[in-house]
Amino acid sequence: MTAAVLRTRRLVLRPLEVADAPRLAEVFADPGASRWLGRDLSQPGAVREWALERTTAGYPEGMGYWTFWLDEAVIGYGHLRPSHELPAPLVETGWSIGPGHWGRGLAGEAARALLELGFGELGLPAVWALVRPENEPSLRLAGRLGFLEVATGRHYGAEHRVMVRLGQVTPRVGALPRR
Repeated sequence: MTAAVLRTRRLVLRPLEVADAPRLAEVFADPGASRWLGRDLSQPGAVREWALERTTAGYPEGMGYWTFWLDEAVIGYGHLRPSHELPAPLVETGWSIGPGHWGRGLAGEAARALLELGFGELGLPAVWALVRPENEPSLRLAGRLGFLEVATGRHYGAEHRVMVRLGQVTPRVGALPRR
C-alpha cells in the first residue's frame, strides 16, 4: 500500500497490514462491534480474510485502509478509497472503533486526519460517506465533520444515508453572473 502514516494528538494511523488482523479481531470480538460494517469481524479468520482483501486491492496512491493505534493498542480502523458503491471516481471514507473507546472523540480525531489527507495532500474535491440510518453516533460524527446528507439508498446490502463533505472550493473569477 502506498498510504502514509498519519498522526493526530492522541493517535497514530498506520496503513493496514495483514499482521494487524489478530489485534483487530480483539477489537471486534464482540459481534455488536461490527454490526454497522455489513460484515461480522468477530472471528479472527474473518478479520484476516478482510485484511487480505483490503491490503491487496491496489488502491490509488495515498489511499487505502489504516489501523488506529492508541499508545501500543489497535482500537479500530478507517479508510479513504474509491467507493465500491457510488459511481466512479467518487472517494469514500469510513471509520470504526471498538466499544471500549466509544465516546472519547477518537473516531472523530481519526476521521479528521483522513479528511485532511484527502483534501490536503490528495487534493480531493469531495469525500463521501455511507452511514446506516440506525448508526446515530456515526451520523452525529459525520455532521460534526461537515458532511451533508444528500440521498438515501441501498448500499453494501443495507439502507444507508449518502453523505458528502466538500473540500475547499475556490471560486473562479467570472463564474457567477454579476447583478
